[in-house]
Amino acid sequence: MPQIVNIVSWIFLGIFFFTGLINFINPRFMWKIHEEWKATKEPPKSLFIIRRIIGFIIMCIPIAWLSFVYYMAHM
Repeated sequence: MPQIVNIVSWIFLGIFFFTGLINFINPRFMWKIHEEWKATKEPPKSLFIIRRIIGFIIMCIPIAWLSFVYYMAHM
């Protein structure tokens, strides 16, 4: 059972990181996937800057989590 939990957590962290990476690299693509259908016009550039910042923060969360787990395992 612990092996399954470990695999699921790695998959979750990978998806979390990948989503943040795509948002950081190409926020317009993520906007088109998630929000273009309900928009009547193109949003301002500030929205894409905010999405890029949020993508960077989302990428940092799994990295920090794995660093913490590694640190605690080697204490």
